[in-house]
Amino acid sequence: MRLTVFAAVPKGSGLGTSSILGATVLAALARLSGNDHSLDELTARTSMLEQLMRTGGGWQDQLGGVVPGCKILRTEAGSVQRPAVEPIEISEAAGRELDDRMILYYTGMQRLAANILQNVVGRYLARDAECVSIVHQLKDGAERMRSELAGGDIDAFARTLGDYWTLKQRLDAGASTPEIESLLDAVRGELSGYELPGAGGGGFLLLIARDASAAGRVRNTLDALGPNRTARRYGAAIDSEGLRVSVV
Repeated sequence: MRLTVFAAVPKGSGLGTSSILGATVLAALARLSGNDHSLDELTARTSMLEQLMRTGGGWQDQLGGVVPGCKILRTEAGSVQRPAVEPIEISEAAGRELDDRMILYYTGMQRLAANILQNVVGRYLARDAECVSIVHQLKDGAERMRSELAGGDIDAFARTLGDYWTLKQRLDAGASTPEIESLLDAVRGELSGYELPGAGGGGFLLLIARDASAAGRVRNTLDALGPNRTARRYGAAIDSEGLRVSVV
């Protein structure tokens, strides 16, 4: 058997690519063996694979990629994690507006999430008061973003996304860098919200422009930064299909 893996995004992207690729490989092998995994099984096996590879992380990345559309993921406390997936129903108009205003830009900087996560988890396990408070605020922010998306309020969603990014930087100062801040300075005035997905420290910038016209200006500004950079803009849209395994 020969297994070939391809990803159209750079290594260290912050988009959960390692977890999504891991889930895809496990789903393909399960199909090959005639034993398709349930979503819970696939999530747990992918988390185990991540631990064996020492890449850190949890269950959020693979579920984010495997399950289509916008969703919020919740789980109870405890060593056995069985995340519940709640789809977020977005109106056609709000989905179109989000697609029009959303920009995904690769900073050209790779980073290993495990390094940042180790510091954050260390603070949390030590019950650092600020860290515990921030974790609770991040959870509250996720619930607000769910409500804002469901209500079609993209402006409020973008503002809460920006708050999320501020909190992540308080968790770990390495979440942003002078180079990233310089990139943001070039377009910040055209944005309603932004963050670095994942642990931060490099990878992709997720930008929500003030409106479709501002998004066009942001794209032009980023594209004009120069062809000699490893950084570049990617297309972005809400995935409506999720994981697909085909036999050909």
